[in-house]
Amino acid sequence: MKKTLVSMRIMQWVLAAAMIISGLGMLSSCEKFEEANHDILCQWICDRAEEGISARTGLEYNRVVEVYEFFDNGTGYYECYLLNGDELLSANYVRGENGNFRYDVKGDLDLRSTVAKKNAHICLDLTIFLLDRSWTPWTVRYADGLITDGEGGVFTPATEAQREQILQLYESRNVAGLSEKIIGKWITAEMGGQPMSTNRKEVLTFVSTTKAYLSASIEQTPTADSRWDAQMEADVVINGNIVTLTIQTEADATMVVAYTVSAINGSEFTANREITVTKGGNVVFHIEDVIRFEKVTADYTAAILGLWEGKVTSAQDTYGDGEEHRWEYKADGSFVYYVKDGDDWVPSANTLNEYFVDGNLLCMRWIDNDVEYREWWEIAIDGDTMNWTALRQNPDGTPFTATFSMTKVE
Repeated sequence: MKKTLVSMRIMQWVLAAAMIISGLGMLSSCEKFEEANHDILCQWICDRAEEGISARTGLEYNRVVEVYEFFDNGTGYYECYLLNGDELLSANYVRGENGNFRYDVKGDLDLRSTVAKKNAHICLDLTIFLLDRSWTPWTVRYADGLITDGEGGVFTPATEAQREQILQLYESRNVAGLSEKIIGKWITAEMGGQPMSTNRKEVLTFVSTTKAYLSASIEQTPTADSRWDAQMEADVVINGNIVTLTIQTEADATMVVAYTVSAINGSEFTANREITVTKGGNVVFHIEDVIRFEKVTADYTAAILGLWEGKVTSAQDTYGDGEEHRWEYKADGSFVYYVKDGDDWVPSANTLNEYFVDGNLLCMRWIDNDVEYREWWEIAIDGDTMNWTALRQNPDGTPFTATFSMTKVE
């Protein structure tokens, strides 16, 4: 029993001594904190070779640039850029909401090593809370003038040249002036770097930074799920270089289209497009692609009204026969297709006969012998002359361009 009491007394002394030493160590950390904290208040960069494929763009990258910046109020931001050489492919985090963090300084990680060094160097444990990681703690370590992230990344203070490059990457990613440049009407031109067939095109009209309209007519042979959308209203949110459209397609169905814009100017913009459709709370459709839009400077909604006569002017067309045809486009979105009966033009037996024009995209649909057909054209109207152009595909997948020319009858 006496031996036990002595052992307990010794243990108490050891614990007390440890607490004193620990207290001195932490006091030393506090004394050195201002100096150490001053050391980390700058931009830190890790620029390394690393090969992979961007989940956002589907493109290969061979270089990763990560950036930390610490502010003296316990906050900062983190950014990660994926590049192919110097070409920016995507950024996993963005300055602003998704890239902000808070940090705490925990003091010495290893008291004994600190004491052994006689407090010559202070090691800081910074706990990062990234909003896009649901506030999951992330620890980095500052020691010997370097920051390490625990995952093999070593960060050094950014040089002036590196800071300039980071600024360029940031501006490229956030597409300076995006909110102003994106206002207007746009038509899809390419998908995945390939020209888009006219029967897959859509027109996107931004009337403000919070409201847009989307028009599209998809499916050559319509099904119950095919689209015939004339200016569907969409709510818009612009966050950095990400433009998100939310469309209530049905009472229990929502389509969210997110465009991560990589480049934009007065005539075109390129973006990674992600479409997600949910119905009854379940995801029923999801797709990602890289898409390019071209600016539409004219809208022929009013100019097309009236009676037009013309014929195919290309070697090929899906429905063309080289004969003269007549269409009468009405303001209520219906049209009449006329056929020749001897020397007279008479309305065809087709039914449905609906159309819409959005910008320069003309979409038509009709029913002939109980079968619904659709046709799409990019049109240009100059006074009493109207020309149609469409990129189509043969049954074997080879592309061809169809053209049609007509004049106004009345």
